[in-house]
Amino acid sequence: MKITDEYVFFYKDWLSNYQRTHFEYHDHEFTSTEQAFMYTKAMFFQDYETAVEILDVKTPNETRLLGRKVKNYDDKKWSEVRYKIFYDLNLIKYTKDKKLQLMLLDPRFDNKVFVEASPIDRIWGVGYDENRAEYNEHNWGRNYLGKILTNIRNRIIQHKLDDPNWNIYTYSGKNEEETNKI
Repeated sequence: MKITDEYVFFYKDWLSNYQRTHFEYHDHEFTSTEQAFMYTKAMFFQDYETAVEILDVKTPNETRLLGRKVKNYDDKKWSEVRYKIFYDLNLIKYTKDKKLQLMLLDPRFDNKVFVEASPIDRIWGVGYDENRAEYNEHNWGRNYLGKILTNIRNRIIQHKLDDPNWNIYTYSGKNEEETNKI
């Protein structure tokens, strides 16, 4: 993790979708957001066999590999729903896992934007490692995970969790393009 005046660059640490945690989603227990995300992907494409296999895996990497084998996968359809699903899963993760929530609220991250410094992922990350990302901002990928974490952290800080009308299972109210402006 690298923290600058503007950014928190992270990759493969506790902010990752591979981070071990425990939460319930759609009546199933999950041990990582990666597992819940790939399970939801399989269910979305009605690949129930792979969905059941995903529930039984032991590691996030096994989950990822099964997620790549989902039958009937259509990237266009998945692209329309993946952001909302991943947002919701991370919202559950950081509202249910109090230890991770406290880590997310660390004052060192005040007024900063999270950036997934994945050198190989330009959708959920920026496509650069933490040493190169800072100097290539003009050419970043979408950084969806970083934007999701920044948004969730800000929502928690603003005491949205205490609002009786707010439900952790509802979407953030912003679409991808609006959230990309964070």
